[in-house]
Amino acid sequence: MKSGWPRSIHLVACVLLVALPMTAWGALELKENAAGPLQSSSNPPLDNPTSGKAQSEDERFVLVANIDAYFTYSDLSGDDDLWGGGFNATIAPAYRITDRVFALVMYDGSYYKRREFYADDNGFRQRTEFQGHTVTPMLRIDFGEKSRYSLTPAVFGTWTYNKDGGEDNDNDKWSNGLYNYEDLGVGLDFDIREVFGDYGTFKVGLQRYAREYPNYRSLASLLQIPGPTTEEDEKDYKGTIVKMGYKWLKDYGWGWTTEFSILHKRLDDKKVVQPSGLSNQTQEDWVYNLNLNGWYLFENIGAGLRLGLELDGGRYDSNQNYYDLVGAVPNPNSVFIDDYFDYWALAIRPYISYTFDLLPLTPAFSYAYRNIAYTDRRAQFENGLYKSDKQWEELHEIVLSLRYDLTNQWSLIGWWQHQKARSNNADESVYRYDYIVDNVSFGASYRF
Repeated sequence: MKSGWPRSIHLVACVLLVALPMTAWGALELKENAAGPLQSSSNPPLDNPTSGKAQSEDERFVLVANIDAYFTYSDLSGDDDLWGGGFNATIAPAYRITDRVFALVMYDGSYYKRREFYADDNGFRQRTEFQGHTVTPMLRIDFGEKSRYSLTPAVFGTWTYNKDGGEDNDNDKWSNGLYNYEDLGVGLDFDIREVFGDYGTFKVGLQRYAREYPNYRSLASLLQIPGPTTEEDEKDYKGTIVKMGYKWLKDYGWGWTTEFSILHKRLDDKKVVQPSGLSNQTQEDWVYNLNLNGWYLFENIGAGLRLGLELDGGRYDSNQNYYDLVGAVPNPNSVFIDDYFDYWALAIRPYISYTFDLLPLTPAFSYAYRNIAYTDRRAQFENGLYKSDKQWEELHEIVLSLRYDLTNQWSLIGWWQHQKARSNNADESVYRYDYIVDNVSFGASYRF
């Protein structure tokens, strides 16, 4: 029997890109909830897309594993420095049931200790440690002429943990993180290969999941508003994601990817705030995102020179409002803001990488600019009073990375990440809007 693995190795790599709710689909993508709309991915991407593989003699079993481990020196302007580190791991054993049916179980996890800021619905908070773990059993079914079409049903579970405070804070325990969450869901992807040419792939996917924040309960300020008080699990929600994308991937020359996604969130207990108090209407959010990433890889300049540009745009649309109360009940000094959480997001990231011909060294550089513009939210002065200006937030990020390949499987890696955040909101009594963070990391990468 002719082996199906040469094609399936490519398919396994594609399956590893299945978008899970905890995973950024693009480096610049709009992020909802605790990950924050202006935050980068957990680690700057290093320019090495290849994965290793282990294959048994009967060619039915294959293992793909990408593991990075590193130390990190982290410095927040105006605060103490911090030594930490972390790891990223993607491990995906796959079994070929028939020439066209493959069973996979993917583990995707990360841990890191460094200074960074993440966003809740109102602003940015600092944390020093984070870990997230996702397990995804899936089945890939190929059909059609030359196995051109694929269906991939999957189930998945995600668990994330934060350390939100210092050592004197109750949130300095993994189990106490305010924004710890758990996802359970199902998904289905449909792929068509050789679309508009030999190198083109079209993909459409659907996911449905339930997210639970076990440590988050209704805010005291909302409980004081007259009306229903049934918001015990006010952040828990059911989410549905529809996404479609196209990619054109070649060894050299032009390559590009594009993806459009829509996320609908219906919260379990959260009610919409009105001037008279809490209404009976349930909060619903819509998140729209479009990501475009194109590059050109020069074949005859060293072992490869890549120039690229990534663009990302998004819209967050919620029916939720905000009541900034003065005292326990509304009074003339209280401020009510319609559509408080709605915003437009835009990001741009040019990047370059170069692999030397005589030396297995790849330096890479990228600059990213991200901007959030709220449609109705007003910025505040230091004393908390509201300005007439609409609030905006921006983030500048520089990443310089190096990879030195020791063997086909082992590499030394290192990068410097510089982030500078700004906003016209000057009230930092609870949240942080202006900061500078530098992270320097070095470690090793293993591809199996």
